[in-house]
Amino acid sequence: MSKITFKNCFPAESATITDFLWSLRDDFRFSTRDSVAEITDLLFEKGGVIGGYRDDEMVGMFGYFFGEPGRDYANKDTGFVYIAGLAKAVRRAGVFPNAVRFLAETMAQLGIHELRCHAAENDAYTNRLYGRLGQPIGTEKNRRGDTCILYANNVDTLLAVLGSKKHIRAAVSVTQGGD
Repeated sequence: MSKITFKNCFPAESATITDFLWSLRDDFRFSTRDSVAEITDLLFEKGGVIGGYRDDEMVGMFGYFFGEPGRDYANKDTGFVYIAGLAKAVRRAGVFPNAVRFLAETMAQLGIHELRCHAAENDAYTNRLYGRLGQPIGTEKNRRGDTCILYANNVDTLLAVLGSKKHIRAAVSVTQGGD
């Protein structure tokens, strides 16, 4: 298996991102490709996308916002991972730590101090992954009205832990419910 590299994506790559997310439609319960295209557009309007590529094929991505949607994007020093996906072929292949490292480095370069994400409380797989990324700090509803667990971690702390052998959750430093 060839190496997966990560990069910041540009709006010109919207069709590739939309196609990738659409390929995961069963995981995300997407009903139409147009709804996926709207999400891709919103990601570039309010934040950005990090793509994971094996050769020239997208096999993973993080879509993030500057600020949380539930706070009308007001807390701009917080990066909120809105959507993340891995192709089935690379799941459980040890990609996640490197992807998170690239995400955290990107957030730090952009002046983001805290990283947040949420997962539907009944999604054990995603909660297990996000639980490695940060500490649960509360619950909230997503756009579908599902109850989600909100995770957070300080970006500098996350980077320090990713550079060590410590477990990420062992070094969480966040502002509880903060702005």
